[in-house]
Amino acid sequence: MNWMLMFGAALVGYLCGSISFARIIVRAHGHAEVQPMELTSPDGGAQMVSDAVSSTAVRLQLGAKWGLLCAAGDILKAFIPTLVFRLVFPGEPYLYAAGLLAMVGHNWPVYHRFKGGRGQAPMLGAMLAIAPIGALVCSVVGYVLGYFAIRDAMTSDNLGQVLYIPWVWAVGLGPWAFLWAVLANLVFFGSYRSEIRQYVAGRRSGHFRNPDDVMQMMQMDFDWLKRRDKNR
Repeated sequence: MNWMLMFGAALVGYLCGSISFARIIVRAHGHAEVQPMELTSPDGGAQMVSDAVSSTAVRLQLGAKWGLLCAAGDILKAFIPTLVFRLVFPGEPYLYAAGLLAMVGHNWPVYHRFKGGRGQAPMLGAMLAIAPIGALVCSVVGYVLGYFAIRDAMTSDNLGQVLYIPWVWAVGLGPWAFLWAVLANLVFFGSYRSEIRQYVAGRRSGHFRNPDDVMQMMQMDFDWLKRRDKNR
């Protein structure tokens, strides 16, 4: 392993991850900045506030199609450099540096005073480049278990990336892949801790016990999506 190449892969990943598609899309629509998210539970008893510069914020500000476009860009900015290093240097660990630092760049972008998102979309992009079947299987299984079995919205949203840790170990991708999966989860959950605390507090007080309530709070019902996009 060449440590200069490892550093180069990390730098490429970080600079790609620092590209803020959320800001690009919002400013293209004439807005100065991505608006912070201030969400209230359907019963009005709990609130979640987030300043994440993310595809979710774009969706809430501009509508579903622009949020999806932003999410696609955030996925690709980690997927492409990770895949390139995987193909150009097969069997070497440089792809993991690119994938992890793409998340770091997304969360703390050098172009925007280190104020970014939480890293879920670029994490999925790197997961797809490292082990695409595992990324898809873990995402689907995590959502199904979280939503239909555990009946917890945050679990359904985040369990898939946690399941990716034992997946890469079980299929024999080796210690580098396992280390990447662990560190990627730490980066995500570390940056997401404020939202987690708010969610846990709301759930303990009885406001987020039904995952459908959280979907409604996040304005994820399909009628709202169709109505919002129709008005754009």
